[in-house]
Formats: sequence, structure tokens, C-alpha cells
Amino acid sequence: MIPAYDPAPRRPLSKGERLGAGLFSALLMGIVAAELLDGGDPRKLSVVFVVLFWYPLIVIHELGHALCARWLGFRVHEIVLGFGPELARVRALGARVTVRLIPAGGYVVPSPTRVQGARWRSALIYSAGPGAELLAAALSLLMLGPTDGFGQSRDLGVIAVQSFALAAIMGAVSNLLPTSAAGAASDGLGILLSFATPDEHFTYQMAHPTMSDAQRRIDAGDPQAALGEVETALQQLPNNPFLKAMRARCLAACGDAQGAETVLTELREEPRYSDLVEAERLHAAAWIALAHGDREHLAQAESACRAALERAPGAPEFLITHGALLIEQGRLLEAETQLQAAYKVARAPTMEDRCLQYLAATAEGLGKPNDAKRFRDALADRRKPT
Repeated sequence: MIPAYDPAPRRPLSKGERLGAGLFSALLMGIVAAELLDGGDPRKLSVVFVVLFWYPLIVIHELGHALCARWLGFRVHEIVLGFGPELARVRALGARVTVRLIPAGGYVVPSPTRVQGARWRSALIYSAGPGAELLAAALSLLMLGPTDGFGQSRDLGVIAVQSFALAAIMGAVSNLLPTSAAGAASDGLGILLSFATPDEHFTYQMAHPTMSDAQRRIDAGDPQAALGEVETALQQLPNNPFLKAMRARCLAACGDAQGAETVLTELREEPRYSDLVEAERLHAAAWIALAHGDREHLAQAESACRAALERAPGAPEFLITHGALLIEQGRLLEAETQLQAAYKVARAPTMEDRCLQYLAATAEGLGKPNDAKRFRDALADRRKPT
């Protein structure tokens, strides 16, 4: 559950702050290296090597997840390397790859193509990240041989390879511990939870890539393309309730409010109706009211959004819509709280973009021009072609 108040709001870094952070990190590493080399013992540099190898090992770790997912028939929707401010976006392995400033982890967003067998496949995908690190460590030590691999050496190359293996083992072990942070499960916990995950979760995962792409097209002002993409997906997954809710949003964005309401009514009457589907239906209803600027029904839409959040606490997409509804009602302080909560947990670039857009408007309305400029500049940088 996301707390209602967080004393440390998330703000994008300015270009000067990014440059300053990079220079400071380089300077700090240089000072540490010089201190460790004092006395002429190159073995002290193993600490520096372990830190330097951390980011390449994040890449290996996330590639392990991504390649295993593709091998098992999952689609890889997104790969994120690092946390914090975004540095670049590229495409690789058919997925969006986002590179972030802080080399402290990452994640992969896979989606199954069928529910059958998704649990054990999910467990294997979780295990593939630490497995890739352990494999990298084993190959490194095998390359050195038993003498250099496990013995002390003053050779800088040997020390570097030993440090790489040590960093890989540390990363794998730490990720296999069954823990969670900020609502995200470690690989070890993810392996255990995979076997208890309900089918409905995998049903949502199957719909998520299409829903995310459709929302991106709506945000770009092309709702017809979004509707076409969702209807194409529904031909393959005709019973997916989350795609049906997204279809309602697309119809509303295209100006067909009556068609959208019909879809939501039909969805409500379907058998095996669950809390998660109801949350998505309520959110779609709130989003439709927001998209149409229907001021007479804003309070009702907000109530629907609150009900959705009761069923899915902390869902960033719902928090964003709730924040936007509060903006429309002039309740800017409440909106800022909701949007900051969403911005801190949002992973998909589409959601982060919408957070930045709404936070800029909120900051402007609250008389915070510097913050508003940061959010607008960050959004403009993210939308530059890569």
C-alpha cells in the first residue's frame, strides 16, 4: 500500500545535475582507486573492480531474464537497466530498452502467450537472471583455471577477472534471497510466488503489452490506431476481459461514448467476474469520464477510481487517473500526492510520461514554476527520437 504522504517527492534531474552526478561519481571512484593503490598493492583494486562490474552484470542479469522468456514463448515487452532518471531509450530483442542513471538493479516485463504452464515458466524466467550471473562467474573462473581462479595474485588482469566473478556471485545470491522492496519481489521471492499466482494475473499480463501500446497511441492523438490494435488482439484473445476494458477506453477516445458504455456493461455481466476485472472496469469508467471532460460526472468518476484503488491498491495507472480527475476538480494538492505516488512506482514509460505531464500542470497550478519546468523538460527529453 502506498502511503498517503511521502516527504521526499520524486523530481527529474536537470541536465546540470546529471552532469554533476557523473563527474562526482568519477571523482569519487578516482579518489578511492588512488587510496587503494597507495602502497603499490594492486589487490586493493578489487573493490573498485567489483563496483565497476556491477552495471555490466545488471545487463547480463536482465538479458538472462529476457532470453529465457523468449525461449519459453513469452513476449518481452520492456527491459529496464538501472533505476532513477532515464538516460536513453533504444530497442533490442523486440523490446523497449530503457537505460537509467543508477546502476542498482533493473527489471524485465515479459508477457505469456497462454495461461497453460505459465506458472513454471514464470519461475524459470525469475531464476534465469541469477542463473546468468552464476554462469558468467563460472566461466570467468574456468578461464583462469583453479590456481589463478581461487588463489591470490598481483596480476591486474587476474584480479579484474576474480573481482568480476565475485561481483557476479554476490549479485546472484542477493537476488535469490526471497525479499521485496517498494512492492517489487526479488527473483527468489518471484520464483516462490510464481507457483501461487492465479490465472487471472497471467491473463492480465497477456493483455498488458497491447494495453500499454494502445494507451501510447491515444496519448499521441491517434485513438483509431489504438482501437485497431486492441481489436486485432481481441481476435486472438476474444475472452480477455482486460482487453475489453481497454477497447471501451479506445472507443471513448474515438468519440463513441455509447459504444464504450455498452462494452463496460457487457463486461460487468460476464461470468467469473472478479475483483481485478471489476477494478479495471471501474478504472475504465473513470478514465472515459476524464477523457470526455464530462464535468458533471467528475465526482462520480472519482468515486469509481477510488473503488478501483480499493481493489488494486497502489496500481500506478489508477493513481494517475485519480490524480488527473483531482486536477479537473481543482484539488491540486491532493492531485500532487496521488501523482507523486504513481511516479514513484510507475515502471512503464507510458505511465511515467503521463505522470510528468500531469505533475507539470499541477506544479504550475500550485505556483512551483521551477518544478513545472523540470517536469516539462524531462518529458521533452524522453520524447526525443532515439
